[in-house]
Amino acid sequence: GVNIAPTISAIVQTFGLEQKLGWFVCDNASNNDTCIEALGSEFEFDHFERRIRCIGHVINLVARSLLFGKEPEALEEKLTQSNDIEL
Repeated sequence: GVNIAPTISAIVQTFGLEQKLGWFVCDNASNNDTCIEALGSEFEFDHFERRIRCIGHVINLVARSLLFGKEPEALEEKLTQSNDIEL
């Protein structure tokens, strides 16, 4: 996020978009929180208010949890192991 913010800031300034910034839709990665917080400080907006979670990503996380439980990687590993058994 610390590395992403300066790049976005440079683009915003190059195109004169400082007064046209709206809301930011990002997935749930913590680096996106850091980026939006840095941009909020620079362009003087409330980063909590302007940060929107990507609904597609949220739905994907919920669906994975419902289908595969708390440890989808463990289920995947067990399925892979069961395919390796010779009958």
